[in-house]
Amino acid sequence: MKTIRNITLAVFLLSMYCLPAQTVFEDPYGVFMINLEDDLELKTQKLEQVYTFSGSNYGIVAQKNVAPTTLEGMYALGIQSLLDAGFKAPKSLVPERRMLVNGNAAQMGTYTSKVDYNGIEVDLKGVILAVQLGNTYMTLTSVTNEDNYKKNRPAIERSYESIRLIGQEVTGITSVEEIRYAIEEVVENTRIPEMGETGETTVAVFEELTFDLPSGWSKQPRNRSDSELVLGSIKNDVLAANCTLMGLKGIIWNKKRAIGVAEQTAATALPGATVLKNEDIKLGNKQKARIMVCQGQTVAEGNEVTLNMTFLTHKVGKYFVLYIMSGAPDRQDQVEKALLFIANSAKI
Repeated sequence: MKTIRNITLAVFLLSMYCLPAQTVFEDPYGVFMINLEDDLELKTQKLEQVYTFSGSNYGIVAQKNVAPTTLEGMYALGIQSLLDAGFKAPKSLVPERRMLVNGNAAQMGTYTSKVDYNGIEVDLKGVILAVQLGNTYMTLTSVTNEDNYKKNRPAIERSYESIRLIGQEVTGITSVEEIRYAIEEVVENTRIPEMGETGETTVAVFEELTFDLPSGWSKQPRNRSDSELVLGSIKNDVLAANCTLMGLKGIIWNKKRAIGVAEQTAATALPGATVLKNEDIKLGNKQKARIMVCQGQTVAEGNEVTLNMTFLTHKVGKYFVLYIMSGAPDRQDQVEKALLFIANSAKI
């Protein structure tokens, strides 16, 4: 699935048109309002999750959560957007801050990095705001070059400080608190090792099976309500991704039946979902596997959100292992890469 990779980098390059000034943008889905300055205007909208505002000198990408998360999780998503835009090792320009923005809990930070863009080294600045608006979490991300950052930083921050629920008044910033944010840990927890790479991984053991988990992934306690076919589960908080592992063993199980379980799970969890991928693949050890990716709507914390579910099944010893991974559509590339890494590591 194509992600919003490089949207934040491309926004500040989109200066092809002279757009009329617009004072206030009101979300057509009834969640948020934001004040836009200069010639900033909505350029593209991806469903009801991603809004790209673009102007002559800078842009802002607003993104709603598409899976259950936290304020910290959405801020980490903003950091990931900078990494996707080419920031190799973002450095904080000013201390990160937690605050209330118009009475809504928020976290804000500004980062710098040199980025190679088509052979040209560009000094970029990235400004991130994560905010909780009722039951919805959002990130605002703006990436500009150094000159535009100096000129437009006040306007960017004023727009950020105007984010609010529909009908709320702009009351400003209150309860400001500087925090120590471990950005290096977030960067490490979103990186997936290449196949065969030795790095910081942990080993998860489920019955007779062992799996290598990339940094940021952790084994979760088993639920008493889990079926006897469930080996256990793992998750990554930064990517807001969860994976249930099933171990199908016995004479009744074969590849076709395992795939049938995946299809039935998809139909139950995401009724009417769109199948984005359903194909046989070969893992790094040349073992055959089947991968299926579905996208559909589900309800989380009272809100309807878009969710991706990725299913992968292959044989490990006497088990047909079925991985059921759920996560946000914009993180699909990383989730799928992690899943393939984990599956390649599976052994008795």
